[in-house]
Amino acid sequence: MKEQMICPFCLSGVERQQTVCPFCGASLENKNPSGTLPLGTVLDGRYTIGSYLSIDGEGVTYKAVDNVARMFVVIKEYRPVTLCDDGGDVLTVGPKKGSEVLFKTTRMDFAELYRTLQGLQRQPGLVQVRDVLEQNGTVYGVMEYMDGITLADYLAKRSAPLSPQETLNLLRPVLEAVSLLHGHGLIHQGICPQNIRITSRGEARLGGFATSGLRAEGGELNFVGNIEDKEALKGGCDVIVADGFSGNIMLKTIEGAASFLGGEMKKMFIQSTKTKVAGLLMKDAL
Repeated sequence: MKEQMICPFCLSGVERQQTVCPFCGASLENKNPSGTLPLGTVLDGRYTIGSYLSIDGEGVTYKAVDNVARMFVVIKEYRPVTLCDDGGDVLTVGPKKGSEVLFKTTRMDFAELYRTLQGLQRQPGLVQVRDVLEQNGTVYGVMEYMDGITLADYLAKRSAPLSPQETLNLLRPVLEAVSLLHGHGLIHQGICPQNIRITSRGEARLGGFATSGLRAEGGELNFVGNIEDKEALKGGCDVIVADGFSGNIMLKTIEGAASFLGGEMKKMFIQSTKTKVAGLLMKDAL
């Protein structure tokens, strides 16, 4: 009998060697970025990795399938890019030389955070953590999957700003969730429109959990969260993690702007004797 798997796009049973789901037509070929878990990877004999969703200073997030409950979930993998050395094996996560202690302590913090979140009572304004796995040298937090869009996108799509009462009605569950977190000694430290999701039913849920060790000021690694392109050159962070497409656009834009400005300054400095003298005086400062 041929090995079976659940399609990570439509939840239908398919043969593992198939490259296209015969039910929904989705490609089953791995398109996840290099250094992340391939589509179809099975964790703990229960969860099948689907599409890569995002990466941050703490790890990688995937859309996945709970094969037992036959439902979509989201899995956050502890894989801090600045601390990890995969050694060519994307499944096993290990520390870079010299980062062993920080890797181990932040991994413990990650596991503790997600186990604490898993133990919290069900809260409408909080993304639910369903399971925590420890294997392959790392930790995986399994969360409920939610449809919808981020609060940032929700606000951008509106034709008018929310009224104070609308804002209170929408975000009250999130405020209650924050109170619950504080009652258990947890400080989110990353509450922003990108980490609040608005479901198709119009409900707000807070996610984007991260350990205090990776966000704490003064630590070896300070995860500052999402950053706007316009802030990238102002010293807000030292390392930016982005997907290849967005990162390349940003780099090429900066390179093009620098080349253009350099050319315009050169033209200005050779216009006359005075500007040439000014250019010589400014040369060491440029």
